[in-house]
Amino acid sequence: MQNQLSQSAALVVCAFIASATTAMAQDPPWDAKITAYSWAAGASGSIQAETGGPQLEFEKKFTDVLEELSFATFFAAEARRGRLIFLGDFSYVATSQDGEISPGVTATADVTQTSLSLAAGYRVVETPDLSFDAFGGVRMWQIKGEINGAGGVSRSITERFADPIIGIRATAQIAPRWSVTGYADVGGFGLNSELTSQAFATVNYQLRDNLSVSAGYRMLFIERNENGFNIDTKMGGLLLGATYAF
Repeated sequence: MQNQLSQSAALVVCAFIASATTAMAQDPPWDAKITAYSWAAGASGSIQAETGGPQLEFEKKFTDVLEELSFATFFAAEARRGRLIFLGDFSYVATSQDGEISPGVTATADVTQTSLSLAAGYRVVETPDLSFDAFGGVRMWQIKGEINGAGGVSRSITERFADPIIGIRATAQIAPRWSVTGYADVGGFGLNSELTSQAFATVNYQLRDNLSVSAGYRMLFIERNENGFNIDTKMGGLLLGATYAF
């Protein structure tokens, strides 16, 4: 009887190991991508470092921004297993903006803007020619601003905060090696920022199995009024990127 129980237990263990091994073998592998891109963005909006302080209003085309740009870097990453998706997007921009704090009175704002977006999502639709993803996450900000005006007027502040975001993304195959991607998110909802949003559309070309290039248009918007620091800016322009898959 004891031998029969031992044999039965051994069979159960073997069956469990076999089923677990089969399940692990059936789990889809992880796919990962990293993208480096340039963003030829113009900027418009206003910055106020403190309540009652000077408010700088500006509107710059990309050619103007490029002349006043100190440093910029942009990266994006994605990891996917089956229908589960993780997204990340990092950008850092240091620039100097000239504008008016009152009619006829000019000033300069040195602005450093760092953002990191992290999100998790689910592939709702997946066919050979179309995919559709929905996701939620957070966008973390660090904004440093210093306004220097005529007559020695100077104000500076550093703000760090995070906004919840929700979004969607779709990619459609339009020809062999060619596809189009659309992305949009929205967040803030008055919790930290009044509103933050991002959207882009790209045309993509597959150079080889693990390398593709993209071109399109991207917009990023933020409006925040907190602790006397007011920022209302919109950036938009041509997006060029290269994606490596591994």
